[in-house]
Amino acid sequence: MRLIMLAIGSALLLPAFAAAQDIVPAVGYKKLDDASPGKGRDLSNMPLQQRTIFISTLRATEWLHKANKADGRFVYGFLPALRTPMEGDSFIDQAGGAYALGRAAGYFGDERAAAVAKQALLTLLLETATDPQDPQQRRTAVADALLNRVSSGGMLLAAIHAQPNPASDLVRTGDQIALFLQKQMQADGTFRLTADNPRTANELMEQASGHGLLGIAKSNTARPAPWKTEALKKAREAHLGYWRKQPNLAMLPAHSAAYAEAFAQTKDRAFADAVFEMNDWLLDLQYRDMEPRRRHWTGGFRSWRDGKASDVGPDIHSGLCAESLAEACRVARLAGDAQRHERYRLALESSLMFLGSLQYNDGAVQHYAEWFRPAILGGFHASHQDGNLRLDYAWHALAAQIGYLGSAAD
Repeated sequence: MRLIMLAIGSALLLPAFAAAQDIVPAVGYKKLDDASPGKGRDLSNMPLQQRTIFISTLRATEWLHKANKADGRFVYGFLPALRTPMEGDSFIDQAGGAYALGRAAGYFGDERAAAVAKQALLTLLLETATDPQDPQQRRTAVADALLNRVSSGGMLLAAIHAQPNPASDLVRTGDQIALFLQKQMQADGTFRLTADNPRTANELMEQASGHGLLGIAKSNTARPAPWKTEALKKAREAHLGYWRKQPNLAMLPAHSAAYAEAFAQTKDRAFADAVFEMNDWLLDLQYRDMEPRRRHWTGGFRSWRDGKASDVGPDIHSGLCAESLAEACRVARLAGDAQRHERYRLALESSLMFLGSLQYNDGAVQHYAEWFRPAILGGFHASHQDGNLRLDYAWHALAAQIGYLGSAAD
C-alpha cells in the first residue's frame, strides 16, 4: 500500500515538476556572483541599503528573465505551495514585463535580458493589427470591451521605447500605435474610453489613461513630434483635475512616469509640479516608525478606498507606490529640488526595503527542493501571509528598483 501511495504521489508531482522546469533556464541555476548583469560590479563602496536594493534588483531581473517561456510570454503567476504555475493571463502585464525587463537590460547592459524582452514584445505585437479604416494606425486586435486598446497600446509603445536601441521595424510599429493613441484623444485631453456605466468609466480613467500617456511620452523622447507634447500638456490638466477631485493610487505610477518623461523633454515646470503634487500626497500614506509588532509594515503603504486611507497591512501593491516615488525622485533631481529629492529618496528606499521582504531570496527558498528553487528565487509574493507570485508583482517592483538605481541612488 505504501508503494502504491508513493507511486500515486510521484505521478501527481510530475506535471508540477515539468511546469516548474519550464521556467527554469536550461543552463541551470546560477548564483548571484556568476550572473552576468552583476559580474564585475564592485559593491563594496555602496552603502548597505543601496547594496541590498542593487542585489534585489539583480534577482528580480533574473526571475523575470527566467519567467519568460518558449512561446515568448511570461508566466502569469506561480503557486509555490503546489509547485505549479497559476492559471490566468493579462496582456497589460505581459507588456509590463517586457517594459520592465527592457529597462533593466538597458541599466545593467544585459544582452540576454534585452533579447528576452524583445522576444516578449514581438510575441505581443502578433496580437495587434492595423486599423481597417486607416492602415497607418495599429492597435490590439481583441475587442475593446475585452482589452482596452488605449491601455494595451500605451504599454506596448512604452515597452518598445524601453528596449535598448530598438530596431527600426519596432520603432515604425510604435509610430503606428502612437498614431492610434493620437486618434483616441479628445479635445479636452482625455482619451476616448469605452465604458458601460459611470463606475467603469472612472476605473478606466484611473487605470487605462496613464498607460496611454506613458506610451506617448516615451515615444516623444525617441520620435519627437509637436502633437505629442501638446497632447501631454492637455492631458496633464485634464487628468490632474480629475485626480484632485478623486485622489486615488491607481493613477500614480503611470501618470508620474508620463509627466516625468515630459518634464525631461520640455522642462515645463507644470509637469514637475504635477508629479510633486501627487507624490507629496502619497508620502502621507506610508507607514513609518511602526511599533515592534508591526515593524515589518515599515516602508509599505496604506490602501486608499472610497476616498479615505485604510490602516490595513501593506502588501505587494506598495510596489506601485514605489514606482511613482522613483519617478518623483527623477523629477526632483532634474528640477534641482534637493529637499524634495531627499524626502522622496528616503521614502523610496524604505519602500524598496519593504518590497525586499516580499521577495524570495536564498534564505526564503531553502525549505523547497533544490530543483524547484530557481522557479521562485527573485520573484515577489503578495504579502507576508500570501506566498503566491504573479507577473504584475514582479514587473512593478522591478520598474521601481530600476528607477531608484537610475535617479535616487548616490
